[in-house]
Amino acid sequence: QRPKHVQRRPPIDVFAGRVWWASADAQGNYRVLNFTGTAGYDDLNPANAAGSTTISDNDLSHNITAIRNRNNYLYIFGDSSIRQIGSISVSSSITNFTPLTLSSDVGTTYPMTITSYQRLVLFANKSGVHAIFGSSIQKVSDDLDGIFELIDFSQELSAALNDIHLTVNEGGSIHCYLLLVRYMDPQLGTRSIQCVLQNDQWFIVAHGAPVKAICPLFLGAAQEWDSFGSAGSDVTQHLNAVGVPVPILLRTALTSHEALVLAKQAIRAGVATTSNAAQFFTMSIDTENGSNSYPLAAVAQVNWI
Repeated sequence: QRPKHVQRRPPIDVFAGRVWWASADAQGNYRVLNFTGTAGYDDLNPANAAGSTTISDNDLSHNITAIRNRNNYLYIFGDSSIRQIGSISVSSSITNFTPLTLSSDVGTTYPMTITSYQRLVLFANKSGVHAIFGSSIQKVSDDLDGIFELIDFSQELSAALNDIHLTVNEGGSIHCYLLLVRYMDPQLGTRSIQCVLQNDQWFIVAHGAPVKAICPLFLGAAQEWDSFGSAGSDVTQHLNAVGVPVPILLRTALTSHEALVLAKQAIRAGVATTSNAAQFFTMSIDTENGSNSYPLAAVAQVNWI
């Protein structure tokens, strides 16, 4: 007998003018996919092609955990599988569609991490962040494996989108996917961080206060995506104070990757930066036996006249 996954809210979304949602079967597992008819969002009349189907395949281990309409496809997420519906048709008051299985071993139980990012659909589970490339799925967070080993998954993972501005009062921004996790930092203690993906590069955004959940919101007036979060009793916009300087910590690794015959030695070190104003920072070179620190300064480029 398989253990039942706890289902806290029925998955639901709108696709092809219909409402699609999951419900429980006779055994209490959310394996039934329901859809409304052609006469409106509340049309449950079978004469109008409303109906349901039960997903009985073994790769749906327990439940449908999320239903999402993204990039003209309907994605059906299970805890260990993902299906895709591309188009539907109606014949003799019967809705016809063919679910395409994208994965039989990767799924998610964190529906708040699923979002479209450019031409991809991103989602996270306990092993990392994955992307749906057409009909294939690939893990895109190998650089975060060390972080995922120390995540407190008792807090549900959630994600957002944000167009982060590059400069103050100027155009241009970078479109990013943000994943909120509760990180058991071995140096600074347990804290909230956001793992941010920009194209194929990851960086970390740290919060001074604990954050329990984040979500995206497209602001029509600004024509950009912004992220909002909450620590429980508040709703706070994140990464919106463009004129406030942000301290940046860049830390590179000096590691042998647990290889007994491999060692590294620091011989030279350097750092390059581009700045529109004078900045001061410190470069530290560390080894197992000591540390050397060098105060450095960056100034704006001289414009010769």
